[in-house]
Amino acid sequence: MVALTKPAALPVGDGDLALSLSWAVPGRDEQEERAGLQVARRLDAAPGRDTVELVLAPDDAERMAALLSEIRADKQKGIDGKGAFSVSFTARCMDGGVDLADMVVDVALTLRPGEPAIPLLDNAKFGALLAARGIERLPDCRRGAGAR
Repeated sequence: MVALTKPAALPVGDGDLALSLSWAVPGRDEQEERAGLQVARRLDAAPGRDTVELVLAPDDAERMAALLSEIRADKQKGIDGKGAFSVSFTARCMDGGVDLADMVVDVALTLRPGEPAIPLLDNAKFGALLAARGIERLPDCRRGAGAR
């Protein structure tokens, strides 16, 4: 499960966040799995902020678990590989648009129910993350998806 704590004004729906996992071992083709996350529930976090808990669909979870098992098995055998794990976010338009300059988010990952969450981002400046990709604000849906 991925938990995203964010400003309540920032909409997040099914497929807006995705997990990617890759594993490369010399002499083998690199393996990569990517899957969109589905909203499981929404919780109030603080005034003006909420937390969205997102999960993988069962078949996506099965594929990710299979790759994680392979990585664990390689590591137990002493096989040295390179792995990468990432969470990506698809920014959408909003009525009126949204300035992202001061927007901060927290992202945490829970691998198994009941285990403590692993913080991936803590108080991350979301606006700075998107500005690095040339996005300064979410566009106004009323002006078309390409509006800035």
